[in-house]
Amino acid sequence: MKEQINDDETLELISERFNSQDNFLITCHVKPDGDAIGSMLSLYIALKNSGRQVIAYNEDPISQKYYFMPGSAEILNKISEDSLKDKNLIILDCNDVKRVSKTIINNISLFNSITILDHHEYYVSFFEHLSIKKNLLKPIEYIHPNICSTGTIIYKIIKKMNWPITPQIAINLYTAICFDTGGFRYSNTSSSAFKIASELVDAGANPYIIANHLFYSHSEKRQHLLSLVLRTLELKSGSRVGIMHLSPDMLKATGATEEDTGDFISYVRSIESVEVSVFIKEIHPNQIFVSLRSRFDFDVAEFAKLFGGGGHKKAAGFSSTGSAVKLREEIIKKILNMEPFNDAG
Repeated sequence: MKEQINDDETLELISERFNSQDNFLITCHVKPDGDAIGSMLSLYIALKNSGRQVIAYNEDPISQKYYFMPGSAEILNKISEDSLKDKNLIILDCNDVKRVSKTIINNISLFNSITILDHHEYYVSFFEHLSIKKNLLKPIEYIHPNICSTGTIIYKIIKKMNWPITPQIAINLYTAICFDTGGFRYSNTSSSAFKIASELVDAGANPYIIANHLFYSHSEKRQHLLSLVLRTLELKSGSRVGIMHLSPDMLKATGATEEDTGDFISYVRSIESVEVSVFIKEIHPNQIFVSLRSRFDFDVAEFAKLFGGGGHKKAAGFSSTGSAVKLREEIIKKILNMEPFNDAG
């Protein structure tokens, strides 16, 4: 895990970079969520308002539920290699090469500099698997697992730069923080999260409208899909471990899409006895993504590392290929062989 950073020193370096540079390209992890999109759009608007040239890019289209966010229509999903040259790259909500657009990674040598801003646990250096020497990219890495969201990091930077928090920025920052704290319900919700949220509301964010977009705008197809997925629920280790899965056939039968599955794991997590929740998503045959959640001391980020993934102690995931049935069996076997779940059936 990365050694803890010095907030003041790193924020000063970021401030100097943003003050002295122009031509930025901002991206985040593939399949972007509310924190990634909110962080990206907040910084995108702030840089534009300060007179900088800036592009917001992600290879995956954003979910329709995020269309309400100011600037969302300006996010590019395609970009030419020529337009990357001499840009100053900013990667948000991600410090894992495998979760960044291949267009970015395959052309990493074209960038003038790279800044990584994230709050996920740091296990392997972002630069370890790149063919270019780290020092050539003049990297600045602000990776702070103790902060509840990347949106909070962007808030800190905007305040450090003495840039105004406009209503548009406030909406995006509030969305980022609200999403990654689960509507201010998760264990990462701190007093500072509420203080920042209060300031963002005063600046123009509407909690009711944002919460409706994030948590209460589901389609009928999504609800039918949820009913099928819940039928796969299985409890292990005295009902302390819950696991369920999604198959391509379920998507076909309901007409729902992957973006409809975003919060499905919370239905496992909400069972009173469940300490660890597992949701296996097979969107296409043999292409699998696994979400992991923990309510207490079990570190799902460490568990995800066994499969090449990562994340937070209480929220993590990984991708895999092959048989979803065999993967489900392997996950159950590994969890039940670990403390504290190896003492019950």
